[in-house]
Amino acid sequence: MRARKHLTKLFRIQPNNEERRRYLRLDLNENISGLPKKFIKDVIHKIDASFLSTYPHYEELQNKIASSSGLNKSNICLTNGSDSAIQYVFEAFVSPGDKIILTDPCFAMYHVYAQIFQANEIVIPYNDKLKFPSEKFLNVMRRGIKLAVIVNPNNPAGSALSPKMIKTIAEKASRNGIILIVDEAYFYFYPKTVFSLLSRFNNIVVLRTFSKLCGMACARIGYAAGSKDVIESLEKVKPTYDVNAFGVLFATAFLDKPWVLAKMIKEFKAGKKLLNTSLRRAGLDIIETQANFTLIRCSRHVAKIVEQLRYHKILVAGNFTHKALKDCIRVTIGAPRFMKRFINVFMPIWKNVQ
Repeated sequence: MRARKHLTKLFRIQPNNEERRRYLRLDLNENISGLPKKFIKDVIHKIDASFLSTYPHYEELQNKIASSSGLNKSNICLTNGSDSAIQYVFEAFVSPGDKIILTDPCFAMYHVYAQIFQANEIVIPYNDKLKFPSEKFLNVMRRGIKLAVIVNPNNPAGSALSPKMIKTIAEKASRNGIILIVDEAYFYFYPKTVFSLLSRFNNIVVLRTFSKLCGMACARIGYAAGSKDVIESLEKVKPTYDVNAFGVLFATAFLDKPWVLAKMIKEFKAGKKLLNTSLRRAGLDIIETQANFTLIRCSRHVAKIVEQLRYHKILVAGNFTHKALKDCIRVTIGAPRFMKRFINVFMPIWKNVQ
């Protein structure tokens, strides 16, 4: 049995099925501490037989997201994390042969969906300083381009575009009939959103997820925000009841408890300060990012350091393909206690490989 011909050329990196909970997980940009125990306990108490036997209800969460963002319910489409949101945009708007603009680096699923939907990619590389290639990006935007993507902040580059520059790009995209995705998966770490542009441009789709700071990666809950027409198009292609009730329940409760968010942000900032200050004092060359990770330049020792950290039950990311990232490991930032553990293990390893 053969899949469609174009899928035979699609290479997918499969998730690691190894049990990761026995490690200090600094490799996938999750919230390491997770949600407060009391918060989890209170939410779980709402689950009973009726909850389990009933299809999910979405309106309350849509209304809460909309009201907290200055939007209307008709501007919100709930999704399974932001991955499904990307899929719905491609499915609703991209046909075989359509041209789309991506960057290098970029979240890998954009390249995957480009191949699945047989789009033609125009890839604009970040420069050696890992800054968004604004001028080159603007120069290739023209009639005949269907979709352009900005991941802001970018993973794994970590840099972010200002709302002012995104507005400039949005204006040119609008003039040329281009749909613009602004992926704000790391919004809470870089709280400069472009939601205000949604009332001015009907071609922008903003993507968000509860998987990062909000600590709900396993719940697979996210959303797309856009004009009423865009959201109606996304709703046409998404499966019925595709977003699970557990994710909806936790996300709704989370938005009702602003103290939980405030606690998580405070913890993140303390961990970031501790990690980056300690690494700089030790003389390491680091790239401080606008997301929830730090990049450490490790010269030719990346593979060895990743493996030795793994031996000590600490997972980090490495082996990136972009030339400005090839000598870097990516370390997810967590609470100070986790950063201290990482530093205590990493520093002897770093000294030994010199």
